[in-house]
Formats: sequence, C-alpha cells, structure tokens
Amino acid sequence: MTVTVVCVLKSGKRFIDKQPYRVEHVTKLQRAVARHLTMPHRFACFTDMVDEVRNAGITAIPLPTPWSGWWSKINLFAPDFLTGSTLYMDLDTLVVGDLTPLIRTTPGITMTKDFYGPDMMNSSTMAWMGDFCAIWHVFADDSERLQRRYDARKGSLVGDQGFIHDVLRNMACPIDTFDPTHVVSFKRHALHAAPRDARLVSFHGRPKPDDPAAGWAYEHWRNL
Repeated sequence: MTVTVVCVLKSGKRFIDKQPYRVEHVTKLQRAVARHLTMPHRFACFTDMVDEVRNAGITAIPLPTPWSGWWSKINLFAPDFLTGSTLYMDLDTLVVGDLTPLIRTTPGITMTKDFYGPDMMNSSTMAWMGDFCAIWHVFADDSERLQRRYDARKGSLVGDQGFIHDVLRNMACPIDTFDPTHVVSFKRHALHAAPRDARLVSFHGRPKPDDPAAGWAYEHWRNL
C-alpha cells in the first residue's frame, strides 16, 4: 500500500498573524515526512502556486476551486482525487516522530480530537481511506452561505473543521480520533519539548513553528 501525504498551500495571509505561508513550509514538511514515514508514500501539495511548488521538486495539484483561507482545505475531498490511504497535515504542523500509527489501513476517516472541547474535532491533521467527496459536493452546492455560517461560529466548530464534522455526522459516518498522545498541542503539551510519544505537534493560535517565540519548536523547524 502506498500512502498519499498531502498539504494545502493557498496564497494569501494567515488569519492568525497575517503572515503568508510559503513554499518553504511545504518543503520542510516534505522533508519531515520523508524522515519519519518509512512505508511507501508519495507527497503532494494542493495549491494555487503550482509553478513555485513544482520548481521546488514537489508534486503540485492545482486547487479545483479558489475558496480562500481554511476553506481551500475542502478541495482535499474533491471527486476523483484522494480515495486511497491519505494523511493530511496543516503547514504549521511539526513532525517529531514515526507517522506510521497515524496511517489508515481500513476505510474510514480520522480527525484530531480538539484540544479544548472533548466532543469537538480539529482538522489540522486528518487521515482517511475511501471516497468522502460528499463533503466537497455539499460545500460546493452552497459555498457562500456555508462560509458565512461557519465563519460566524465560535470555538472549535468554526470554519472548515466544523463543517466537515457536521457533514460526516449528517451522513452517520463515524469519526475516529488519533491517539491523544500522538497528536499534541504545542500550547498545552509541548511548550518546552515534545512529549516522548508525540508524533505531531499542532500549533493553534500563536506562536507558529516559524516564529522564534516558539523556542525549541522554531529551532526544530528551522533546521529541517
């Protein structure tokens, strides 16, 4: 089995600190994946910066639709793209351990349990196997209204992750969650170092791993 590891690079500035993600973020994530995933895999980036990503030697998939911000992530579920075993990570995710336990080998979808709300989901890391294009179709049919609705929400069910969670729930599709010792929060669990069993460190809010204020995480990211 060959796993597809994907990320999304959308031009524009981050909501949190108004800084842009760059091709450098993609290349560093690709290097980290190559270091920590020994099973057969391919790495690809959904992006509207196709030439820049390809020039960096990374497979670029043009974004099927131009939805902005976190909504560009819905393109991961566009028809005819990713139905095999897939692992998605946000570009501000720090890989610190073996990724093999995060890979799905059976049909279904896994999301990150939110770090604050026990019944909420976080889309910073997701894994799935199978066809989940219903998520894309529901959004594409009424994208402007749904963006307004979910952008106005508070807490962890805001934005794309709230929408994905609700669509899966309406489909009566079970949502598995990663082992909470494997996917951890920088703010809550890893301010001074990555916990021993951590595989990924997730950055929500500030700082991001490309910010010197992130301390050890910034040094780790900078040296990738």
